[in-house]
Amino acid sequence: MKMSKIKLSILIGILTIILPYLGFPYFVKNVLFLVFGVTIIVISCQLSKTLKNETEKENEQIDNFSENDDFESK
Repeated sequence: MKMSKIKLSILIGILTIILPYLGFPYFVKNVLFLVFGVTIIVISCQLSKTLKNETEKENEQIDNFSENDDFESK
């Protein structure tokens, strides 16, 4: 899912680059720039949360060590 979000943001970036040369009226350009910008912001926030959660999971340490020093009491 993460890769599709990255591909989508690249596609929107490319569309943003070529949009001024497509000959749309100013109103349509402004609306499309607004939609593309908001979409990029939403995708970036979602990716940021995903990456933050992944790094937190990687940094979690599970303490599996336990001492067995109570041999003499039995």
